[in-house]
Amino acid sequence: MFTDALGMQPHSVPRALNAADIAQAVKEHVASAKLVLDAGFDGLFILSGGFDHASAEQALLDQRGDLIAFGRPFLANPDLVARLRRRFHVHRVSGHGQSTRQLRRTAHHML
Repeated sequence: MFTDALGMQPHSVPRALNAADIAQAVKEHVASAKLVLDAGFDGLFILSGGFDHASAEQALLDQRGDLIAFGRPFLANPDLVARLRRRFHVHRVSGHGQSTRQLRRTAHHML
């Protein structure tokens, strides 16, 4: 790893995160987000990741955020907003190990 003060320094080899590592990272992210809000953050707070219509609506009602961002659901549902408003079925795309191009191709076949 390169540092400004000492130049190149030894570093450990990166490793894949396991489930416990991911859970810890999420926990730390949530804690730091709460600190930012408690410190008086006055911008929009955008939530994302794994929301469906009911959980997104509940998060907004609970004032956990100002907006909900949907990424992969839009790939499988170009009409996502209309589907959510009408409470129609929303197609799901897992996205694990797939490129954006593969996700779009999968989504196109699901329509």
